[in-house]
Amino acid sequence: FSDPRAGRKMPMIFAVHHTSVFDAFWVLRALPRTVADETCFLTEAVPYPWFPYNFCLQHTVVTDKRNDPLETLKTSLAVLRAGKNLITFPEGKLSPSEKPGELKAGIGLIAKETDAAIVPVKKNGRKLCFGRPFRYSDIIKCKAITRDNSPQEIADYIRNKIIEL
Repeated sequence: FSDPRAGRKMPMIFAVHHTSVFDAFWVLRALPRTVADETCFLTEAVPYPWFPYNFCLQHTVVTDKRNDPLETLKTSLAVLRAGKNLITFPEGKLSPSEKPGELKAGIGLIAKETDAAIVPVKKNGRKLCFGRPFRYSDIIKCKAITRDNSPQEIADYIRNKIIEL
């Protein structure tokens, strides 16, 4: 992964197809140190495996209310508005499949509200693949979606970008 921001301060959302409890760790390890230092992921105080996550505590943001989508959205927006990058698992749960299931509409809403660079991420076997970053404004300009599209339709567009990897 190379930082696509070219020196501009713009948060990124790493939209990860979630197949393992170690996904956040692997994404953090694959990023350049300068990007990883500015990157966090949300947790609902679910006990992640002690190793390797004891090395990632500075990257975790604990949400107060367990299984509360509104709390997750508010916390995600706060992280991005603070200029931090966010690793997110938009399916909302571990996926048993090579292909991501339906993404939650929240990722579409966050993309629209922040216009942060979205980086699709998928694990192919043991290899982590990072897709080409895009922003909500980019997909509006190229007419892939319109401003009238719902957050769920934006999430579906992101899902298709993950599948293409």
